[in-house]
Amino acid sequence: MKKLSILLLFAIMAIFQAQATTTTITFSLLSLESKPLNTQEIESEKFQFIFTGTAEYKNRRVRFTQNSTLKILRKPTMAITKIKYICDPKDNPPKEASECKIKEGQGNVTLEGSTLIWTGCANIVHIENISSTTWRIISVEITYGETEVAAPTFSPEGGEYNEPRSVTITSATQGATISYSTDGGANWATYQSPIAVTHGTTTIQAKATYNN
Repeated sequence: MKKLSILLLFAIMAIFQAQATTTTITFSLLSLESKPLNTQEIESEKFQFIFTGTAEYKNRRVRFTQNSTLKILRKPTMAITKIKYICDPKDNPPKEASECKIKEGQGNVTLEGSTLIWTGCANIVHIENISSTTWRIISVEITYGETEVAAPTFSPEGGEYNEPRSVTITSATQGATISYSTDGGANWATYQSPIAVTHGTTTIQAKATYNN
């Protein structure tokens, strides 16, 4: 069988013009009423907060009950890279990061003291309290703006193969758009499915971008 040679190259683009920004939103400074938060429209600066379940505002804190969820949206669209959910350390704080379930916004959750910390890259971050305790969230600290798109990765890696291959391209950055070229960068197409390589030498270039 004729030997195939697949040469894979990658390129990467930065994604944001603005500098990374961190802002702290304290719930006691918002115009919240002492009733279930799922009935209230909550906005602050460039963020929207959507609660479900029985979460309520009481005693200057958000009572984040079991199975309640909080969705934070950034407006206008720009990636959120970190959120600190600062809970009252004296009143049933989360004890393990596993008590927090990520429903939307791929990333990781860690726990430092009484503060849950989500890190990732997403426009919308949606978490749920899956513990049996009620957390008292005092404020959230949100970092957004400049970050880096994870470089595209290829499977299989570049090399010589003795049979046809399908090349898969991925990026670890959630929501990133991957473009690729097989003609030296003269033309680019949006990657949607594996690229079939059947013969000869093929050079594939790829780049990952986020929000253009």
